[in-house]
Amino acid sequence: MVAVNRDWSPFVVSAPGKVILFGEHAVVYGKAAIAGSLDMRAYALVTPRSDGKARMVLPDIGVDVLFDCPTLPQLSSGDLAHPSDVEALVPSTIA
Repeated sequence: MVAVNRDWSPFVVSAPGKVILFGEHAVVYGKAAIAGSLDMRAYALVTPRSDGKARMVLPDIGVDVLFDCPTLPQLSSGDLAHPSDVEALVPSTIA
């Protein structure tokens, strides 16, 4: 079991939306890109758990998965083209 610091309360974080008109991958090679922010935000509610698991719920796209926390360092952002791909990538970590 993973120890949980119960000295903190749930909290919400957010990030602005963005749009990249062109050049998203070209910037890796020093080329120009045109990008901007959108008047939309993504929000996440972070709530403590005491069972050593992390749950990701994305209701707009039908994703609800539960991970064992020790397996999470094995994943990287490049492993998933879409959040729902996690089910096929690591089915043993989903409860």
